Parts: sequence; structure tokens; C-alpha cells
Amino acid sequence: MPVGPVNLTIINGGRRNRGFKYAMLIGLGAATMDVIYCTDCLHQLFVVLLASALVKTSMEVFTFGFMLVSGRKNFFRRRP
Repeated sequence: MPVGPVNLTIINGGRRNRGFKYAMLIGLGAATMDVIYCTDCLHQLFVVLLASALVKTSMEVFTFGFMLVSGRKNFFRRRP
């Protein structure tokens, strides 16, 4: 794993008598930002994907069929 700027900041922060807690907080901050970046990228992907007419139509047909089957099962279910 290559050492990047965040890794060097964690190492230097822990080495300068600031301790483990300081280094841990830097690592948690970096991990939080990575999660935010990944969430934003996935959001953009889904926005582009769901804007497609083919995908939108397919999802509507699938949802209609699923609701039809699910409703039929619940309607004809025997009640105790």
C-alpha cells in the first residue's frame, strides 16, 4: 500500500507526542471524507442510470408486476 499524504499526517501526528488519539481522529476524518466522496459518486451514477428511458420503463413494468403478484397473494391469503 503506497504511503500518501493522509498516512504521513497520521504518522507525524502520532510521533510528535500528540498520541494515538490525535492520529486516530485524523484517520477517522479521512475515512469519513472517503465515504462522502464514494456516496456522491454512487449518487451521480444512479442519477445518470435512472434517467435512461429504457431503465425507467423497465422499472415501472417490474414494479407493476411485483405489486400485482404481491397484492393477489395477500388478497387470497387465508386468515386465521
